[in-house]
Amino acid sequence: MTCWYDDGTKHGQCVRIFDVPGTLSGDILRLHRNLPAMSGHFEVDGDDIRPLNCCLKLPEVLEDDSEDVSELISKLPLVSVNPAKHFLKTAKYRSEVENLIKCQGGSVPGHPLSPNVIQLLGASSDGQLVFEKLSSCARTLAHFSSSTSSFPTSTRFRKTGR
Repeated sequence: MTCWYDDGTKHGQCVRIFDVPGTLSGDILRLHRNLPAMSGHFEVDGDDIRPLNCCLKLPEVLEDDSEDVSELISKLPLVSVNPAKHFLKTAKYRSEVENLIKCQGGSVPGHPLSPNVIQLLGASSDGQLVFEKLSSCARTLAHFSSSTSSFPTSTRFRKTGR
């Protein structure tokens, strides 16, 4: 896995981690151990940590293939958004909105047909989908593990395959 963290430099910090079970790199990917606190580009391969001479090639930016979902969004109930209670998401595809509605019995807010799909509450005044805000993964994970404590915070995070 290769990630780029926004560290204030032009390309960010490039970190490449190989999945080698039972080693430092495998434990990092499984959130059992922390990412080493290092500056500059580096890779973790098994138990070896090596600096990279240069940043690896950034992944290609994918072309936006979003669809116009404004008609579907306009049919949803308007929700007065409370940032402490609600999560907002921009819909990209008609099928995304249609499937969320189907998962609640065909109406919004409706009744979820599965406990594994978060309930769509409606739309915000600026046309985003509104959901109930749940605990974030990092907040939840912190209750069980200290693995996330040294991960760099960033405004940009890109991940690619190996």
